[in-house]
Amino acid sequence: MIRIILYRVDGNGDWNEGVIHTFTSEGAVIENKATGELNLVPIKPECLKFKILTEQWVQMQIQAQREMQARSVVAGPIPGDFRR
Repeated sequence: MIRIILYRVDGNGDWNEGVIHTFTSEGAVIENKATGELNLVPIKPECLKFKILTEQWVQMQIQAQREMQARSVVAGPIPGDFRR
């Protein structure tokens, strides 16, 4: 699951939603979720923050895993009356 990040290129103004692609020595390369534009964002608290806090994200991962396990089908032997 991709974590959505909130970012501001200059540390001021409205927060934008994006996805981190990589880090460089100059900052984080963030894709704007709405436009697909790539931005080089300084790695500073006033420029980057997670939209969903880590504890919430972990709980979402646990829930998703439980749902997938509940939906999984376990193969077993073919019933005898099915073979006829």
